[in-house]
Amino acid sequence: MSARPRPPLRTAARSLLPAAARPLAAVAAAVVPVVLAAACGVQPTGIVSAGAGPVASGYAADVTVYLVQGARLHRVTRPGRPGHPYLAIEQLSVPPTTQDRRRGLTTEIRRPLSAQAGDRPGQLVVAEYGGPYLTRWTRLAKAQVACTAEAIPGVSSVTLATWEDALNRRVPCAGYRDLLA
Repeated sequence: MSARPRPPLRTAARSLLPAAARPLAAVAAAVVPVVLAAACGVQPTGIVSAGAGPVASGYAADVTVYLVQGARLHRVTRPGRPGHPYLAIEQLSVPPTTQDRRRGLTTEIRRPLSAQAGDRPGQLVVAEYGGPYLTRWTRLAKAQVACTAEAIPGVSSVTLATWEDALNRRVPCAGYRDLLA
């Protein structure tokens, strides 16, 4: 014995209503949702003030960068950026400003640098961006990195990754005191 297929629900509902009531049911089906939606909808309120516009409240302290004049390091401050704690290291490879160039300041750093927190608290590891390349770091360049990095709040030791050292080497700014102006 095979089962008879059921008619679709719409067809079944139509068969329950007399033919005269079907147009009235169609009107009710269209009107009821509109009435219900109007009763639950958002009422007009007029113009409402949203207050003052947003204000950026992030504060970034100035960063200290050591630039070169002759054979000496000179301390320069630059504006910081919120969320960029190692901006000073990045600034070493940026050409000096016009004002700095007028004062005779340059940088020994020729390629972009990357900095990241080391394994120990207060340690900062600095390398040429993407890893140590075949750059021979001058003593003045190492001093720039060491002194700039130690000027960053919270940094107490700097490790410089260079091709010259089989292992990364700690470079303290104190080792370059003779270069500080």
